Amino acid sequence: MPDTGLFYVFSVDYATDARGCIDQVTSIAFRCNQCHHVSRADAELKRMTGGTLLTCGKCGSHQAVSNARLVDGEHLAATCNSAAAADQR
Repeated sequence: MPDTGLFYVFSVDYATDARGCIDQVTSIAFRCNQCHHVSRADAELKRMTGGTLLTCGKCGSHQAVSNARLVDGEHLAATCNSAAAADQR
């Protein structure tokens, strides 16, 4: 999972569209690199087109992160090539 600069992402769950591209992040667990607090978010996630706003539950640090970057290690959203790739996550 990626280090976004302000946060280290442990896990991400997301929904894909018909092409296999990320439609939206549905839940995420991450550690704040400032205060080291671990946060988990799902229903309260703030979403924007193509991204998600991560906010530390302790110190309030926040960062907008591209959804493609959140799953970068899975090589799914960055290329957005096939719906078959979505089934492999």
